[in-house]
Amino acid sequence: MIKSYFSKRFTAAAAAAVIAVMLSGCSASDSSSRNPAHTGFTRADSTSDAGKVTVTSVSDVTSATTAEQAAAQVTETTTTAAPAETTTTTAVTTTSATSTTKPEEESEPETSDEKYEIDAYGQKLYKFSDADERFLSDVTFVGDSICYGLEVYDYMPPDNVLAVGSVAARNIFDFTFDVGDAEYGIVDAVKKVQPKIVIFSMGMNDINLTNPDQYCENYMNLLDKVHAAVPSAKLYVASITPISNGIDFNNNANIDNYNATIKQFLADSGKGYGYVDIASYLKDKWNGLSYEYSGGDGIHLQGHAYSAILYQVCEQLN
Repeated sequence: MIKSYFSKRFTAAAAAAVIAVMLSGCSASDSSSRNPAHTGFTRADSTSDAGKVTVTSVSDVTSATTAEQAAAQVTETTTTAAPAETTTTTAVTTTSATSTTKPEEESEPETSDEKYEIDAYGQKLYKFSDADERFLSDVTFVGDSICYGLEVYDYMPPDNVLAVGSVAARNIFDFTFDVGDAEYGIVDAVKKVQPKIVIFSMGMNDINLTNPDQYCENYMNLLDKVHAAVPSAKLYVASITPISNGIDFNNNANIDNYNATIKQFLADSGKGYGYVDIASYLKDKWNGLSYEYSGGDGIHLQGHAYSAILYQVCEQLN
């Protein structure tokens, strides 16, 4: 059952090994066009971030100091008169203040809510209903090395992912895709699978080599050909995922422009092609790829990022 794919995740060590294989999936220039084994990806211009460090915060324990204060008690005693003088004696009694330290009770960390649970690594894993799983079993994802992570991290079975490193809307017809024991061009591959829903997830390899208008035209050519081959399938374009701020590969303002342009282009086409926003849910407050979802190079994704992606796909389309 497809449910087993949602419950799996890689350890940090395994994830690092996977990232090393996937690093070459995004390029600023064309690379080898055929990749039957889904390996040997090449990548030209990208800058690696420093290795990720997981930080576990410890709640502070504060102390409250209480003091018991007693007013100085003053007792005045007057003696009997003496022949030559009167002697007055004053007795003063004081009570010293004492302090005690009482630590506050530590609150239990939040472990889950209705949408997700926290795994042993402190990462959010979104929950999927039976209806979500049935829906996703009818979805085929088509795309680049970032899309390929759905299969690599066991979030989707291989038959539901047609993805190869360096794929872009501008060059996808130059690649072959594995379906069973054979290889097909993208149109024939989708026709062979016969999915009810196709989500195209690529663009990182387009943003350095095309402008937004060319990107839209290339995508429309792809969508029209796939629609002609599988007219019953619903076709969607997923937004290009964000990158970490500060890397030299590109910038998020440009990516946002591509996403806004293709979204409007699809709506204006009147052909019934849809758009899925996954980028917004992977961002931090500075509009960059959230640190918790970065795979280490600022472009590719951590395994649990695909949990968030699939959750949004279900929320928006199911």
